[in-house]
Amino acid sequence: MIKSIKIPAIHDKDLKHILDKFDASTKIDNKEIKCSNCNEIITWDNLFAFKITQTGLLFFCNEPDCIEKSSKQ
Repeated sequence: MIKSIKIPAIHDKDLKHILDKFDASTKIDNKEIKCSNCNEIITWDNLFAFKITQTGLLFFCNEPDCIEKSSKQ
């Protein structure tokens, strides 16, 4: 049996606009955000995922371990 899962996605052109609402775009530009898993500085090139939580946003870089953890947190 094939299991179906929902994967929300954002088009590249909309990403900056969405992150602007959380005041995160400027922080990424200024290298002020770190990966929630490994503490690597998040850049536009290594941003893999982000999650909205009750306390703010969690960011994950594109390192394999961080990609895996992003789906579990």
